Amino acid sequence: MATYNTFDELYAGLMITLNAIKAKTDALDVSSVTVVAAVNGSTITVLRGDTLSADIADLGSLENYVSLDFTVKRSTYESDDDAIIRIRKNASGLTEGLVWLNGATHTTGTDGSITITDAATGDITIMLKAGVTDDLMPGSYIYDVQLIEAAKVSTLTSGSLVITGDVTRLVE
Repeated sequence: MATYNTFDELYAGLMITLNAIKAKTDALDVSSVTVVAAVNGSTITVLRGDTLSADIADLGSLENYVSLDFTVKRSTYESDDDAIIRIRKNASGLTEGLVWLNGATHTTGTDGSITITDAATGDITIMLKAGVTDDLMPGSYIYDVQLIEAAKVSTLTSGSLVITGDVTRLVE
């Protein structure tokens, strides 16, 4: 590790390091970069206008599910009819997908989905198409994942969902 005797020497050393980092990041080819929504603990981060694909693991057995719901709201006091997002997966395969968006019924179920990737351990992937996340307002929200079985209802996880604004709004 380098040692510096003066502030000017420290500053010069930092500038050399920063310029070296900048040269490397400027050379990156981002044309093939895929941004994956981060699930960090119980927080899901969504970049508005990008496809959301969030993996949630170890929820417990989903082998006897009747339906599975992913619901996002501003607060727990709001009714389900005020939900920002509601995605349902039914064992029957009927009336599932994105069913609620921005407080209104959503008729294109394939715009969102819940995929069970491992029923034994309870691993799922939540997906929302870019055209849907484009309609979301940036802000902090809450979510939960609820399991409905024949004889009981269980909330498997809950947390924060943060929607961040995108910089480029026009995509041609």
